[in-house]
Amino acid sequence: MNEFQELIEAADFGKALQVLTSARPADAADLLESLDDESLAVLVGLWDVESAAIVLAEISPEARPGLAERLPSARLADILDAMPPDEAADFLREIDSDQRERILQGMELDEATDVSELLDYPEDSAGRRMSQDFLSVGEESTVEHVIQQMREVSEDVELIYYVYVLGGSEQLKGVVSLRRLITAAPNARIGDLMETDVESVRPDADVEDVVDVVSRYNLLACPITDEFGRMLGIVTVDDVLETMEEEAGEDVLRFAGSLEDQTPGKAKVWPALRRRLPWLGAATLIELFIAYVLLRPLDPKLLIAVVAYIPLLIFMGGNTAVQAAARVLVQLESERTESWNPWSQARREVEAGVLLALLAGALTFPFLALLDKSWQLAAVVTPAVCLTVVFGAGLGSVLPVVLQRLRLDPATASGPLLGSIMDVVSLAVYIALATVFSAHIV
Repeated sequence: MNEFQELIEAADFGKALQVLTSARPADAADLLESLDDESLAVLVGLWDVESAAIVLAEISPEARPGLAERLPSARLADILDAMPPDEAADFLREIDSDQRERILQGMELDEATDVSELLDYPEDSAGRRMSQDFLSVGEESTVEHVIQQMREVSEDVELIYYVYVLGGSEQLKGVVSLRRLITAAPNARIGDLMETDVESVRPDADVEDVVDVVSRYNLLACPITDEFGRMLGIVTVDDVLETMEEEAGEDVLRFAGSLEDQTPGKAKVWPALRRRLPWLGAATLIELFIAYVLLRPLDPKLLIAVVAYIPLLIFMGGNTAVQAAARVLVQLESERTESWNPWSQARREVEAGVLLALLAGALTFPFLALLDKSWQLAAVVTPAVCLTVVFGAGLGSVLPVVLQRLRLDPATASGPLLGSIMDVVSLAVYIALATVFSAHIV
């Protein structure tokens, strides 16, 4: 990285290109992303089309719009022509729609048609991730013929580990693995070797359906077929892993109530604010309610005595609830809930919460008694912490399930709701105990 940066600062782009060419594509992409948009555009403009196409397929989505703005559309069209259609479509989906049309017009007709077909599929659909370059044969082909065909087209197909067997109207009949081909006799008929029980996904299905098929059946690729069973393409495992990473990031943002619109070319501040405002507004009202209803009536001396430990209660209860909810959300999102009982999960979480509460109480009471030199206050804070932890474990394990039964997105609503409810409950318990035993505290 240091050597590369020194070459860029010295404007020695020839040697910088040598460094990029000698690196693996993913590492070369990291080097490119360390540059400002102008230097990035200069290097890509000087690079040969084939090498640039391999590396730009690895570049992060965030860097693509800046690169597209700096590079002439004709140059970028040449680079995308050298990419597989699915990778070119993946690159273009991050770019402003007007610029995308200009680039498509500069591409070769066949390539532009294939890429446009992929871009026509809905966002986050299987069709958007699909590669149309796969190896297909007929049922009457022999193993020897298929292996010879694999040698000839290995550079042009996305994946050679599966050979798909198609009928006369391109219907998917079966699949043969590379292992099966290698171990079979050369004159064996493909129709006798193929597996006919093939799982496939429609192109308009959510890409998470592909993730489920690939992970459930341990596949390297998932076939995409239309409503008539005709083979359209495949989604490979590397695209599945990328999808899983994106979905995991989205789930985290939804859990925090802050998933925002990432449409290229649109302002990102307002969509982010618009999605967060309802939860922020609700949280603000709840906190004001807490301050007015629970804290305002307290005697000032009692308030001064108890307020220092409010953050402890909020942290312990909220943390326990979020951890329990995260474990339940994993089960809900996995789509493998047939044998999973949410109420058994809730019982286990509450049991764990009781153990955590006992441990927290054993640590809290002696520490506060020594810190505050008041065992009476410690005797109020400790049970409040224990009750809050147990309630948090129960609420965190039940709330996502209830939201799903109400046909609400549990990932979107659980995080903000958990925080707000736990604040109310933990403080209500704490203030109630403090009020009852106020004579012993102040």
